[in-house]
Amino acid sequence: MEEIKEFFGKAWNQTEVDPHVCDRLQHAVNPIDVGCGFNPYKKFHDNLIGVDIVNEQADVNCDILDFPSDTKFDLAVCYGILHFNDYYWIRERLEWVVNSTSDNAEILMKVNPSRKEDQAEALRSSDVVWFDKWNRGLADHFADIYSLEIWNWREWRNPLDNSLRLKFDYRKIGHGLK
Repeated sequence: MEEIKEFFGKAWNQTEVDPHVCDRLQHAVNPIDVGCGFNPYKKFHDNLIGVDIVNEQADVNCDILDFPSDTKFDLAVCYGILHFNDYYWIRERLEWVVNSTSDNAEILMKVNPSRKEDQAEALRSSDVVWFDKWNRGLADHFADIYSLEIWNWREWRNPLDNSLRLKFDYRKIGHGLK
């Protein structure tokens, strides 16, 4: 975790604002942004809670596992946070998100399936432990474990280094959303 704090606290400065996230925020009542970084979506929803382990622009600074909340969120943004360390680290945080969202919640995901060596120099030379196993099969695997459906699967290229990202939405089975 210290490697992640070091990298995101000193080297990382990228912020993407995805129109899809902005659109889904318009339909949310109680959203959370897990690993919000500079909290770029805050301006699109007054009730959005941005949680980040290091960035001072977040509403709360902590690992999401340490975030104290009894609230059930109806939208969770997980952009660029669930591709570090290992499968179990990712699963533990995704499980927190699933357990902390309402039955009709949407979980918006952006993950990086690329190898660390294919990333921008700042990340390549960092001590961050990279997880490069994301693909449709792993997304389906988590969907099966947590009774989720995958919606809106798409590929996106980072304009800074042309590396691939996978974006998709999870919805709980039986959610009633269209």
